[in-house]
Amino acid sequence: MRAAPARTSATCSRLPTDPEPELVRIGRVGRPHGVDGAFVVEDASEDPARFELGAELLVDGNLARVTVSRQVGGRRRAIKLDRAAPRGAELAVRRDELSPLPGDAYYVADLIGLIVLDEDCIREVDLAGRRVHLNPGFTD
Repeated sequence: MRAAPARTSATCSRLPTDPEPELVRIGRVGRPHGVDGAFVVEDASEDPARFELGAELLVDGNLARVTVSRQVGGRRRAIKLDRAAPRGAELAVRRDELSPLPGDAYYVADLIGLIVLDEDCIREVDLAGRRVHLNPGFTD
């Protein structure tokens, strides 16, 4: 006796789906600043362009645009978005939107989770091998 063929649905797609783009955190929604709905960006990216008027970013994965941006208390930044952003929400951009860096520079997001082979004085960062090589004897 032959087995019956498997049933499939006409609405079922067997095409591979693209994985979600990798996101890089650029800050977090902090305390309110002023009465216009702006908030302080905690753990903000050092790139001021990320928070300029009109800049697009993701709030917990949802697209938002910066509608107000101001410097507060030195290097801190307060912004307002065109959508609600709950306190503590992650602010991010897609990895493919990051500017290329020179060969000896790295984004912090690229270093998180790498194995440290010694305690200090970085000699080389191997992103492909997921390792950070340090100068031997530096910690003696």
